[in-house]
Amino acid sequence: MDLVESLRLLAEQNISGVAFLFAYGATWLVCGVLWQRVSLLVAAYATLFQGVVALPIALGVLFLLAAVGSARPVVDAITQLSVLIGMSQVLG
Repeated sequence: MDLVESLRLLAEQNISGVAFLFAYGATWLVCGVLWQRVSLLVAAYATLFQGVVALPIALGVLFLLAAVGSARPVVDAITQLSVLIGMSQVLG
């Protein structure tokens, strides 16, 4: 299985990231409304921590779509690359 085919299968399994697009889009929309309606401090904190709310929502939607828990259709190189990128983001 080549890289392009692995990524295509992973996108099909996750429905092209619809859960993350929905969750993060909704939380950014809420942040945008907060910037218009409440104090700047409250809106800034909401924007800073919106990912804390969006990630569990996205994972819950993925679970409802049965994408979580099923075997990933990618080669081990993609998994290792994902871990490497994630660790570099944490360290950054």
